Amino acid sequence: MNKSLIDRYIKQKIQLLQVDKTGLVLAVENDLLPVKNGDSLPNLFPFFESLFLIINEVQSQTLYPCVEFIIDDKKLLIDITVVKDEGLLFLLLSDFTTHYQESNTLIQEKNESIIANQKLLFEKELFNEKEKLTNLFLARLSHELRSPLNNILGLTGLLQESNKMHYEDNEMLRIIKKTGTHMEALLNDLLDISKIKQGVLEFKNVPFKLFSIVSHLTELYKIKAQTKGLDFIIKIDKNVPKNLMGDPVRLKQILVNLIENAFKHTKKGSIKLHISSKKNSTEKTIICFNVIDTGKGIDSSEISNVFKNYYQLENLFNQSSGDGLGLKIVEDLTTKQGGTVTVDSKKGVGSVFSVCIPYKTLLKKPQDRKKYKKEDYQGILNVIKILVVDDSEIDLMILTKILLKELYFSIDLATGVQQALTRVKANKPDVILLDLVLKEEEGFLLIEKLKSDKNTQNIPIIAITARCLLEDEKKSKELGVSEFITKPYDKHELIKKITRLARKNK
Repeated sequence: MNKSLIDRYIKQKIQLLQVDKTGLVLAVENDLLPVKNGDSLPNLFPFFESLFLIINEVQSQTLYPCVEFIIDDKKLLIDITVVKDEGLLFLLLSDFTTHYQESNTLIQEKNESIIANQKLLFEKELFNEKEKLTNLFLARLSHELRSPLNNILGLTGLLQESNKMHYEDNEMLRIIKKTGTHMEALLNDLLDISKIKQGVLEFKNVPFKLFSIVSHLTELYKIKAQTKGLDFIIKIDKNVPKNLMGDPVRLKQILVNLIENAFKHTKKGSIKLHISSKKNSTEKTIICFNVIDTGKGIDSSEISNVFKNYYQLENLFNQSSGDGLGLKIVEDLTTKQGGTVTVDSKKGVGSVFSVCIPYKTLLKKPQDRKKYKKEDYQGILNVIKILVVDDSEIDLMILTKILLKELYFSIDLATGVQQALTRVKANKPDVILLDLVLKEEEGFLLIEKLKSDKNTQNIPIIAITARCLLEDEKKSKELGVSEFITKPYDKHELIKKITRLARKNK
């Protein structure tokens, strides 16, 4: 047989390429496909764009049969063998156009299906990795911001209670505290987005007074309305139950987001919160919260977007569209409590956002928090001994001032695990307040050491931390922590928990 004829036939039918993992051609033999050294295969042919997305998952020798290429209006059907050998990557291309044209297209469809499935798996893994990175970032961001925010709000509260400030100074402190509270709400929104996407968001079911939330909103937005020249009105129908069972924190979060959104888009006129109710069953009542504004309104083409994730971020520099991350939070928090949220808006007239949530109604009022007085703890037997473990001088100072101001406590301080163990042995406390993040060692180590010692295992521990992920709370509770409080904390709630645990432990 004529060797030159055989060589020419093989040259026409087979091509060998050496490439890197991005599809860049390093070496080429023959010209079945019109490529040269330095060419990028993914940029030249669609098949290679998909192939090199999953090239790391491809085994050492994998065949992709019947791949279609259009070269100068001529269709080629080529078998492609991917070969990985000693760190090198080769593509062997064999022209079987005639063979495949005489058969059917099932092999091509099968090949495309394989690529599609591999690409789908790759995209799924990529999505999971992005989610992990997002959650890690939010956890780190929360921790880094919550500690200084706790200092701002703590010092502001102490100054407000000093009774040594002039009127103007007090007004400035009110603005600082309001700004800090708003920052805390934004942090909670960001974390809740992460928790909702992970399916780990939890709701409380506790008794609360609706009037307390209304009173808070009135105080929160009174100055803001005056500053912007707007009327802020809250109307409650007479038949609305005053005492409910549910999650007051989430309800406040929903209403704050809706009202903030109304203020954002209203330049003149009014913002009104109308609260009504309708009986759902003998045990539950649907409470509806309508936030009505006279703002710029929403174009009908944009209404479907206002509850979309990150819509505001996508339109960050276009102030005429988008209604922020808060509205997505509103929808998620509402629907996960069995409620509904709707919007009715007209461009240039205003908007009405309606949230309806079913709540269990209470016949009796929730008990008011008991006010503890210093006189109740006079006498050495009634003194509550507290050990505060924190390596931040500012946190120690704020917490000490709060505790000494509110009740008659005996305060002991430690800045690390070993020092804390020494102080516990020398002066056994009734309650330990512990920051989980210490410079030298994790606070979890101190918990483990205390709970493993029969002399200290019954001392109640309150974790006060900027680490607010559910994993941290779960680990703390498993180790034996009595209470888990995130920064910034409510000092009245902290005092209540300390007093309850100390009285129980005495």
